[in-house]
Amino acid sequence: MWRRGEVLGRALGLEEPGSKDEELGSKDFQGEKEDEVKINVNAGTGDWQDDYYVDDLDPKYGQRKLAVYVVTYSSMRKGKTVDQLQPHAIVFEEWQEIDGLKVPKTAAYYAWKNETIEGEALGRMHFNNVKFSTAAPDESRFMKPSDAVVAPKP
Repeated sequence: MWRRGEVLGRALGLEEPGSKDEELGSKDFQGEKEDEVKINVNAGTGDWQDDYYVDDLDPKYGQRKLAVYVVTYSSMRKGKTVDQLQPHAIVFEEWQEIDGLKVPKTAAYYAWKNETIEGEALGRMHFNNVKFSTAAPDESRFMKPSDAVVAPKP
């Protein structure tokens, strides 16, 4: 579903290249008024151009409280159109301070229906041993392995 690195990046407001923000105004969630922003992906960006995220931000701190998302990667669609896909939501529950940055400590994900979370948490993520470095990683970490192949588009 979500990789921890993606969730951490979303929580910190890190955006993917090719994405664009659209402010949606204020919304009530769990009794609190929050600012809402929708993140869409520009056409021609990777293989996830129909994905979207709607983030609810604490207006005082700009911290993400909730991320509603739809994953449209072909292999996960199972023949469904984008409108038929079930949105999910991540609720950032606890935060921790690491090197002066507030980052998630725990987050739960839920089914999202009728503009609210539905049912019990489908799962939880715990962010342990979070570290930041000012040193750039060695470029060899990003090199394509010699036996890698490019998968054909579905």
